[in-house]
Amino acid sequence: MDNFFGMPDFRIYVSLLIAAVFAVSCSTPQPVSESSEEPDPEPQTESIYPTWFSGTSEFVESDSTFTAYGMAVDMDSTAATRSAVTKAKANFEQHLSIRLESIRESAAREQDNSEMESPEFIFALRNAEASLSGIVKVSDKVANRSRNLNSHLGFAAVTISKEELVRNLESRMDSNREAWRTLRNSAAFEQW
Repeated sequence: MDNFFGMPDFRIYVSLLIAAVFAVSCSTPQPVSESSEEPDPEPQTESIYPTWFSGTSEFVESDSTFTAYGMAVDMDSTAATRSAVTKAKANFEQHLSIRLESIRESAAREQDNSEMESPEFIFALRNAEASLSGIVKVSDKVANRSRNLNSHLGFAAVTISKEELVRNLESRMDSNREAWRTLRNSAAFEQW
């Protein structure tokens, strides 16, 4: 029966709705089958970082060597590698400078040596440090193409043995030989 506005009676809609809900609730649920097959593993994404590259530290010390790492991005693989080597050398200089300054300060306090506090000695030590980036050896370098960036990521590592580093520092400290010897024999330097 139609109502005042020419629409079917409200009771018919309610009855159809109840019937639909009843039909759905009475249907037999399908059992969930447990497959003995393992789900497909996630696709392995290949890392763009080389295995030798330290992503956690720019400067790593072992018992016998110092190694610094650098990374750079460029459209050209050769330029990316060259920039990564430059960055690794800069990281080497920065971390070595911080370490040597800490050792110099500790040794000056330990020895109560004013010569190690002199501007002349500090300047000579800084010049000796700066020259070392020229003798570090490029131990690894590679450029990997990045699909996401549509460019190349360059990676590099530079290394120097502690023995070679100390020998080269010492050869550049001739004008401050006594202060260098005091620094070299300090407990702070020995722990290095």
